[in-house]
Amino acid sequence: MRKLVLLAMFVGLAACLGDFDSPPARGVQSAPGISVQPAKKGKKFKSPTTGVEHEITPTGELFESQEAPDRAAPEGDNYAPSSKPQRMIAKLSYVKTPPDIYAHIDNLRKSLPAEAVMQKHDPLITRDTNFDRVAEEKRNVRVTAFIYALSHEPDNDFHVIIGGDPDDPDRLYMNVEVSGLPKDGPYRAQLKTARDQFKSHFGDALPAKPGFHEIKPPVPVEVTGSLFYDISHKPDAPGPKAHKPHTSWEIHPVTDIQFPK
Repeated sequence: MRKLVLLAMFVGLAACLGDFDSPPARGVQSAPGISVQPAKKGKKFKSPTTGVEHEITPTGELFESQEAPDRAAPEGDNYAPSSKPQRMIAKLSYVKTPPDIYAHIDNLRKSLPAEAVMQKHDPLITRDTNFDRVAEEKRNVRVTAFIYALSHEPDNDFHVIIGGDPDDPDRLYMNVEVSGLPKDGPYRAQLKTARDQFKSHFGDALPAKPGFHEIKPPVPVEVTGSLFYDISHKPDAPGPKAHKPHTSWEIHPVTDIQFPK
């Protein structure tokens, strides 16, 4: 009888210790003032070119722009500038020359003039709506890279953060923009082609609201477009914390985007 009582006490004590060591269930109160929240869920999509399944997950980080107001991206494909659009002439046009081809984003980044040179450019690059490209921006480039993150901005541009090989811990990044479309003019058709390529690949997995979304695993891509130095933001502004380009140089707008097999 005594042995049965001791056994029952031991089982009860083990059960109490098990409850003590178990983690709190998601979404329940684990301590006064502290709540364990469920992880943010992403959207899954299968690449139509490689068959690989990817997940696009919101990071909770917004693009820190001095131009974009706090509003959602519009429907449709047309560019939706704020009341004071910055360098709109350059953003909605591209250079009509053959692209310089780079097999790696590091090589492209190293070919660009330094930030200090562009910040103090002569003539000074301004945010005026009609300020066109300067000489250093009058280049087309094509680069092979990987897409690590993207955001659908209020002006209807897609900010796409591309970078080097996922196995390279020192890889560099760059922001490229699949632009919203001008209402008319000679550049609309080509920009629409690039936008259709981009939207067709990602489909319903594309974010509908501003805010960076990380892509895992990163998506291989080949991007073509014109260089643009975005004076409207600091080099550390675009991109989520995990994938910062650390440059104001962009490919903007993208004129062709391919997803290799």
